[in-house]
Amino acid sequence: MNNEDSGSKELEKHRILLKALDARLIQTVSERMVQAKKIGELKKTMNLDPYQPDMYQEVVRYYMSEGSAQGLEMSFTLLLADLLHQESLRIQNKIKSGHE
Repeated sequence: MNNEDSGSKELEKHRILLKALDARLIQTVSERMVQAKKIGELKKTMNLDPYQPDMYQEVVRYYMSEGSAQGLEMSFTLLLADLLHQESLRIQNKIKSGHE
């Protein structure tokens, strides 16, 4: 077996591992959105606005701390936190407006 064949097999092995990690990541994000929906339902009954700036800042601080501890770039960590927060708000605003 030559180096190219060996490299191709190694590359495929890592791609398979990434695919499994991606599947877990998507499942985890889906579970997070289930919790965001439950929070949105509670906020609606409590007459709270979906967007709560203090909570958002707490989430950002948490992501920055955890991302830094894992060696992730700050810009990536902030983008990830913002994307997840925006989707949570979208879900909670649908609930608030009665479209859920």
